[in-house]
Amino acid sequence: RPGDTFEIGEVTVRGTGGRHAVIHPDLPVIDNTAFLLGDDENPSRLLHPGDSLYIPHERVDVLALPSAAPWLKIWEAVDYLRAVNPRVAVPIHQAIIAEQANGIFYGRYSEMAPEGTEFRVLPHESDIEV
Repeated sequence: RPGDTFEIGEVTVRGTGGRHAVIHPDLPVIDNTAFLLGDDENPSRLLHPGDSLYIPHERVDVLALPSAAPWLKIWEAVDYLRAVNPRVAVPIHQAIIAEQANGIFYGRYSEMAPEGTEFRVLPHESDIEV
């Protein structure tokens, strides 16, 4: 939950955020926990916001960027990417994008990312260092 902290080896995981992104004004907003992972050197190495557009009040190195979801408009994702302003952003929630549309979504995120942010699509189910 937001406010909880636990360790996995030398990695500290902090629960934060608290609310799911609005799906529709007629539907209740449900709980959502975003996760910040880091270590002593950098407590915000990775932000996974889950189904939210949670903006932390600290510098994030790598953002797992919600890229497409039934509750998400591309302009919201671009504004979120700009607000977090990470060094690297990688798409999540992109499984619902038809392969033919990947270029549209990924192209927009790449060209509209803040200066200094690299948008990088990771190979499916692989290990990679960012």
